[in-house]
Amino acid sequence: MLDEERAAQLSRLQKVTTALAGALTSEQVAEAVIDVGTSSIGARTGALYVVASDMQTATMMRQSGIDAGLVAPFLGVSLDGDTPLGDAVRSREPVIVSYDDDYARRYPDAQRRSQHAALSSEVGVVACVPLVVADTVVGALTFGFERTRVFRAEDRFLLGLVADHTAQALQRARHYEAEQRTKAEMALLYHLIDSLNRAETIEGVSDHALDVVQRGLGVARCAMLVLDGTGVMRFRSWRGLSEPYRRAVEGHSPWPTDVKSPRPVLIADSELEPSVERFRPLFREEDIRALAFFPLVHKGRMLGKFMVYSHRPRVFTSSEVHLAESIAGQVAQAVARRKAEAEAEAARAAAEEASRMKDQFLAVVSHELRTPLAAIVGWAGILRGDRRNDPGALTKGLDVIERNARIQTKIIEDILDVSRIVTGKLVLDPRPVSLRAVVHEALDSVKASAAAKDIVVTFAEPDDPRDDDPHRVVGDPERLRQIAWNLLSNAIKFTPPRGRVDVRLWRDARGVGLQVRDTGRGIAQDFLPHVFERFRQADGSTTRRHGGLGLGLAIARHLVELHGGSVHAASDGLNKGATFTVTFPVKAVGQAQRAERTRGDSVPDIRVEEEAPPTSLDGIRVLVVDDEPDARDMLREVFSSNGAEVRAVESAAAALACMRDFRPNVLVSDIAMPDEDGFTLLKRVRELPEPLRSVPAIALTAHARADDASRALKAGFSNHLAKPADPSMLVAIVAQQRNRGGAMASP
Repeated sequence: MLDEERAAQLSRLQKVTTALAGALTSEQVAEAVIDVGTSSIGARTGALYVVASDMQTATMMRQSGIDAGLVAPFLGVSLDGDTPLGDAVRSREPVIVSYDDDYARRYPDAQRRSQHAALSSEVGVVACVPLVVADTVVGALTFGFERTRVFRAEDRFLLGLVADHTAQALQRARHYEAEQRTKAEMALLYHLIDSLNRAETIEGVSDHALDVVQRGLGVARCAMLVLDGTGVMRFRSWRGLSEPYRRAVEGHSPWPTDVKSPRPVLIADSELEPSVERFRPLFREEDIRALAFFPLVHKGRMLGKFMVYSHRPRVFTSSEVHLAESIAGQVAQAVARRKAEAEAEAARAAAEEASRMKDQFLAVVSHELRTPLAAIVGWAGILRGDRRNDPGALTKGLDVIERNARIQTKIIEDILDVSRIVTGKLVLDPRPVSLRAVVHEALDSVKASAAAKDIVVTFAEPDDPRDDDPHRVVGDPERLRQIAWNLLSNAIKFTPPRGRVDVRLWRDARGVGLQVRDTGRGIAQDFLPHVFERFRQADGSTTRRHGGLGLGLAIARHLVELHGGSVHAASDGLNKGATFTVTFPVKAVGQAQRAERTRGDSVPDIRVEEEAPPTSLDGIRVLVVDDEPDARDMLREVFSSNGAEVRAVESAAAALACMRDFRPNVLVSDIAMPDEDGFTLLKRVRELPEPLRSVPAIALTAHARADDASRALKAGFSNHLAKPADPSMLVAIVAQQRNRGGAMASP
């Protein structure tokens, strides 16, 4: 009889071990030990549990014999409490207990739940056997037997053998699955890398990434977002997400923008996670219960994220998280490459466009300089010919020469202003200014050009004409006049004959505003965003109707911004006119006036005094120093024709040689000269004995930048004048400096 029982046990064990030997996966192991093993060892019920690595919970993989309505409480169990399964796992020894005898005494908390299962399945004895591999509990088997079952040593031994074979089979299956999973993940990543390398855009990268995410993580819904230029997360690709949901969550990030090493954010159940409480109604509407965020980081720089969703609670395993992080790493590299390529392409296109615009600008400069130069040279030739004695031709020729010389001067001034803007050396001389007066002066300067085209110019004059009008601002008067003139001359230039230009001033809570509206050719919508850019012209062709360098509006915008204001252009399109609106902040005018009064003489005043200049330079000796013969002759003529005694020399050495015998009242010197420049000359003059060392000196130079003027004043020059200077201005300043410098005895 004993031999028969042993033979039966061995036969049952062989069935189980044979089934386990053929199992490759964890599911097949569970199927073998539960479906085959339960009946082989004579049990009524059986279940295989997988124990979590923290030994706190166990999850049922497969069961047999338990009624479907009673399975739910056993799917996931805690190992903290007093239960047969918990005791078996903690002790690493089998636990066999009878419901009828000692179950209620040993496990009172688990009695009620277990009794329900026992009654429904007629189970009277339960056996819990741990699955131990390398001294680690990886799972447990539970079997339910009839009440009449008596466990002998042989039965316990059989259960132990079944548990050992099951543990080894489960470990082999896990290794096999890990290997297969690694192979599948590697194949998936190789496919991803290949796809990413072929993607030409970030959108293409996103699409390929989400295809792999869906396959690798087994999700139907996912999305990828990338940071835009403003640092906001924007959707690039998505699967299964509604437009309202995308609109609601776009821009949200679970990480700070400056984080260096963000970690994935995993939410197993949105109904239980406090951090997403404000999004819970949205998740419910979208049928989202679990979600995970995986950051896209490249070299410590956050680029974006991808997200996965589940419609039921889901715990993402460590292997799934590892795969997702691997995908995120490859995608981040691809995004970084595409961003770099896009930035390089944009930079290349911008450089080509800048080069093209500069070439076009140089062509325009050449044209704009040669046009007035042609008129100057042409009329100079005419006046040298047979018509030099014709009063009408002489008058007209001189007018043309002077007008075109001023045009060239304006072109050069604009180019220099742009140079100052680019180098950041354009500075203001702020003081309280009436914007109404500035507009009047600008209107006066464009009156002739408007009348020539029969253009009506209106000015909405403010009601209050008082000196302390509400349209006073703190600004540089010259630069404010330049802004107004640029806007008005631009409007008149592009307004056809018999058109209209309306000018308006106002003051509101935002500040003081100036608006210039015209009925001219308007601005194309695609060019409107570029209207204030340097070197930009809507028409740069050889057939363009309007001249100019295209710098006026760019200079005006920069000057407005230097004053703390803003300028805006509007147009409904070509042939529909344009409106330019400037707004200046209203600063503390009274405070500025006090600052103006207390500024003192720390910086010499280079402006001509507002009193009327003298009409004669009688009795004034002027020493002119310039290495250019034409410049010397012109200055000699200007000063001598106004009564001055003039001596003109070509170098600093010659000037010093004649100082003692000529004894000038005023020194007018160029700066850039061979051998010794104007600075050296002035330094050597200041080393002479009195009264020669105190002679007032005026710098008259083609070096016209703001820092050139500052350097000249610091060197001791009383005034700095840029060439070409107006003759009447020269005469007035010489007279002014003579008055300041005092009389010098005749030689």
